[in-house]
Amino acid sequence: MLMSTPMVEMAGNITQKKIFLLDEDGDMITFTGTDDLEINIKEFDLQNLFEGRPVFYEYVEPFTDIPYLLYGHPINADQFKGSLFMLFPLNDMYDSMSTVRQLFLLAGVGGFFLALGFTFIASRKLSSPLLEMQAATKKIAKGDLNTKVIVRSKDEIGSLAVGINNLTQELKRHHDTRSEFFASISHELKTPVSYLMGYSEVLKEKLYQTEEEKEQYLSILEHEATRLNYLISDLFDLSKMEEGKFDINKEWIDLTELADNLDMKYSLKAKEKDLLFTVKVDENLSLFYGDGKRIEQVFTNLLDNAMRHTTNGEVTCEFRQGDNQINIIIKDTGSGIPADELPFIFDRFYRVEKSRSREFGGTGLGLAIVKMLVKLHGGTIDITSKENEGTQFTLSFPNDIWNKERGEKI
Repeated sequence: MLMSTPMVEMAGNITQKKIFLLDEDGDMITFTGTDDLEINIKEFDLQNLFEGRPVFYEYVEPFTDIPYLLYGHPINADQFKGSLFMLFPLNDMYDSMSTVRQLFLLAGVGGFFLALGFTFIASRKLSSPLLEMQAATKKIAKGDLNTKVIVRSKDEIGSLAVGINNLTQELKRHHDTRSEFFASISHELKTPVSYLMGYSEVLKEKLYQTEEEKEQYLSILEHEATRLNYLISDLFDLSKMEEGKFDINKEWIDLTELADNLDMKYSLKAKEKDLLFTVKVDENLSLFYGDGKRIEQVFTNLLDNAMRHTTNGEVTCEFRQGDNQINIIIKDTGSGIPADELPFIFDRFYRVEKSRSREFGGTGLGLAIVKMLVKLHGGTIDITSKENEGTQFTLSFPNDIWNKERGEKI
């Protein structure tokens, strides 16, 4: 035991730790720290040490309130039996943990502000094109249809910018077309009304010289009244079609008979213009279930256009019987349609050759009405044209409609 005391003191000096030695009864033999340290080892811990099990727990020095980790290890030697205790101050560890916590807190705050700055920059970068689009759409809403959005990327935002630009172009084209239409319709209405007012005044005042001259004036009034009636009817039909309130009255139509009527009517017109007009009909052409008046309106409109725009050559109308459909081809050798105008040929209010519109007449409603009527009959209409060579319209109608009255499938 005498050798144990200097060894403990030497170990305490080397490690700079508080070490004390207890005998097997729990009495302190030596201590390398201050003399006023009071440590009471619990009976439970002494029992563990006696049985060879180490103990450790937190100990607070009563005079200084300094926390320690107390660790005790049993000693069971021939010359000495007891236990060795060492006190590890916890303040340093707590200070280190506090420093680590502060570092973590500082890193967290720094990371938060860094993320906040990154988010702000990213949001500005992402929102900038959207704000530009918002400003552009406000200009467009106010009527500035020349506004364009700069396309900066090929992602979803870039696609949105392209969509806005395309919409602006479409609105501008529609706006220009409507303006042209209203100017044209004003002229078309003004012309027959002027004739009606002028010649009715002549007849009222009896300013004609002969009965033949009177009949001529009456013929002009009839022609202009008919022209005005057609124009008003087209406008009325188009309005009902746009509202979805246009009704068609379907019945079984003999297209061969309709073709004969067209041949008789347009052969005379072709002869007046020194043109060749030909109608071709398949022998096995089936009946067609549709509105006879509206189908005739479709063919009349297309043939009138063909005659109007053809100065030499021929106009043909061919009825072909397919397996599940009926095809009608109307072809001319007229002036044709420029390639850049073909995509808009069926648009409402659109007219080809605007500079010559007064010469050819029309209000740009005919082909729009034709397409709607074809669609109402479940058909399609396509156009091919080459400028100065001619135009071809191809109409296709299904002929597999079940007729409940006849009880057969055509």
